[in-house]
Amino acid sequence: MTDAVMTTISLPSTVSDRWQELLQRYTDLPDDYDYTAAQQRTLKEYRAVRPKVLKTREVYTVPYHGPEHPTTALIGETLRTAIWDAYDLMEDITSSHQSKLQQMLQRWITHGHFGLPKPTRPAKTAQQAEQEAAQAAFRQEVEAEARRMIQHACALLRKSESPMTPPSGFHADMVIKMSWHPNRVSSNGGYWKGKPHLSLVLKNMKPDAVTLKDEYAHIEQSPVIGSFRGPWQVRLAGVIAHEVAHAAQFTAKFKRGSVFRTVGKRDLSPTHGSGWQEIYRYLRESWVNQMEGFEAAH
Repeated sequence: MTDAVMTTISLPSTVSDRWQELLQRYTDLPDDYDYTAAQQRTLKEYRAVRPKVLKTREVYTVPYHGPEHPTTALIGETLRTAIWDAYDLMEDITSSHQSKLQQMLQRWITHGHFGLPKPTRPAKTAQQAEQEAAQAAFRQEVEAEARRMIQHACALLRKSESPMTPPSGFHADMVIKMSWHPNRVSSNGGYWKGKPHLSLVLKNMKPDAVTLKDEYAHIEQSPVIGSFRGPWQVRLAGVIAHEVAHAAQFTAKFKRGSVFRTVGKRDLSPTHGSGWQEIYRYLRESWVNQMEGFEAAH
């Protein structure tokens, strides 16, 4: 076997046991099978290989001589029988598992590698590539606009007409995260580990579309801070105003240095209570509701 390379064959324990049974039968009862003396020697050599025993699998290190070599054909046939018997006779593996193992075996026979080929993705069409590039460009545009809007909302809170102004460093210290993941449900704003936080879910931003921004039930009917419609820029501004108001609310609750005007510290509970509503109303009236394309839903 000097022309061989060493390869590994990983088998479920039930298939491995069946393979060992077959090799033992073929070599212990040579008169019952039509194998030549050379084939008998090959079967004995492979029978002598001891596998590395894992929890549910046994891994053999065996020589591989190439796809056209008679040893490869012989060992491949014994393995094919063992896999089929484990499925059909002993019912130890499922049909799909049997099919996969046969594919893995065929790959070992033809390429010397016992495993499934890596799935190949179909080549993208020019249209698909163009759509993906456009989507990536749009997402970059939205995220850049979101950062600009966050800075603008924080600047509005520093004005004297703001109901309250968060402590210094509110915007500079703010941790901002943005997600387009389809499973993310809602954005949030708050104060965590000594810093204001914003987490924006952007999956609902759509180019060239008017969409609805739903508000909580107890404010959705409000003509000022209720639900509204608009293009993605308006909807994004509404999301940011909502969450920046929360970030200001919780920062003021847990960090010293806020300036309270028409909103007092005791007004900042509960989460969507009068204090938060006052901050949000100010951002809506002075900014979001003035944007082009804004339309109150009620």
